[in-house]
Amino acid sequence: MKHHADRAIALDEAIVAKENTPQARLDLSFSLSTMASYFEQIHDDQAALPIFERVAKSRRENFDADASNVWLQHRLLGAHVNVARMQFKLGRLEALRETLAEISRLLPRMRVNNDWEWARELMMFHTLRARSITAAGLAGPEYCAALAEAAHAFDRFTKSEKLEPYKAGERAWVLRELGQCGP
Repeated sequence: MKHHADRAIALDEAIVAKENTPQARLDLSFSLSTMASYFEQIHDDQAALPIFERVAKSRRENFDADASNVWLQHRLLGAHVNVARMQFKLGRLEALRETLAEISRLLPRMRVNNDWEWARELMMFHTLRARSITAAGLAGPEYCAALAEAAHAFDRFTKSEKLEPYKAGERAWVLRELGQCGP
């Protein structure tokens, strides 16, 4: 798989160098995302993170060029969530807080709808937000709000999709922690 992803990235980079169009950048971002996912699958998160960061940067350029495109909005949110996941797994809490703050700044510019794909990205964002607060040793209203948003996104997602075991474990953690926040 790595060989094919390397080849696709080389081809897409050549196209972007020749014609730096939104479509060319988007194609490159998909090839890069495939490579980052490969590294994540073989548990090389150190290698995956900078590639996911390139994906987010490329998708941000497209978003800035056409912020009204809901599909591009969703792709950008997904890219940032992937960066945040890697930062959390690697224990890079300060960088994680910056990425989560960037997502928080972007969300008001996005037309989030109720389909399951948006719910999936939002449940991961809010769960990572809550986990980053916990890791920093903080608690309080912001923590409970993040948990409530994560629980809401999990509910929306599970109405249309079955949770994978990992996400079911995350949902259980969210609900357990939320129960300690009070009514």
